[in-house]
Amino acid sequence: MICQFALRLVVGAALQWALLPRAKITSGFFRVQSLVALGILVLAALTSTSLVATASSGASPLLPAGWVWMPCALLAGVAYVSAVLWMLERRGAGTVCNFVVLLGTWCVLVAGRFSLSELATETGWFAVACETASAAVVGGSVTAMLLGHQYLTAAGMSLVPLERSNTLLGVTLGVRAVLSAVAVAVAWGAVGSQSQILWLSLRWLAGIVGPVCGVLMVQRILLLRNTQSATGVLFAAVVLVFIGELSASLLELELSMPF
Repeated sequence: MICQFALRLVVGAALQWALLPRAKITSGFFRVQSLVALGILVLAALTSTSLVATASSGASPLLPAGWVWMPCALLAGVAYVSAVLWMLERRGAGTVCNFVVLLGTWCVLVAGRFSLSELATETGWFAVACETASAAVVGGSVTAMLLGHQYLTAAGMSLVPLERSNTLLGVTLGVRAVLSAVAVAVAWGAVGSQSQILWLSLRWLAGIVGPVCGVLMVQRILLLRNTQSATGVLFAAVVLVFIGELSASLLELELSMPF
């Protein structure tokens, strides 16, 4: 589970890097983000055997657990190169490295969890969509919060990047809520114990409702150009997202359905 969560973090963060207006953000932000991705990918490589495959029929995932560490290590190297390039103000080459990290990490996450037979079914692709949406929410919330911190050292930076990052987080939360609602509707009959109902409630209240309220609050706060308060709210949203997604992972392990 540690490896899965680490890969989700990097995928979601890299997705935000790809969609943010990079020209309006200082190079230092992307340098630090690349170093953060480097550390997380090293963690993923060290804990690669903990990546949980979804197949229950005995089918092996596309990328066996014993091989997950290798692409994680290679992508960590790409993240290091990206940090160096951003430090040298080579924005174009640094952006290319960021896209490589995004696509590569997403492929590792999907190939390490799903078998070819699963990806040939609608249920399998629904699970992939849930995995991707979860990554976008987890990594997106962390990136938005760290972007808010960037304004402490770059006070003159435009508010457009933080506004867009907050909007992207809201959109991904909406997608995640729709997918989770579909999963709940399909698997509601299997939710029987009080602990499962508790985890499901925590998944929705902490993982969806709370962060959405945080996004709306940040939107209003940014009208006042108060980036410090917005960053504080985003930090709370990160904690809530983590609680919600971890609850969803526990439910998935018990009920074999991505919540």
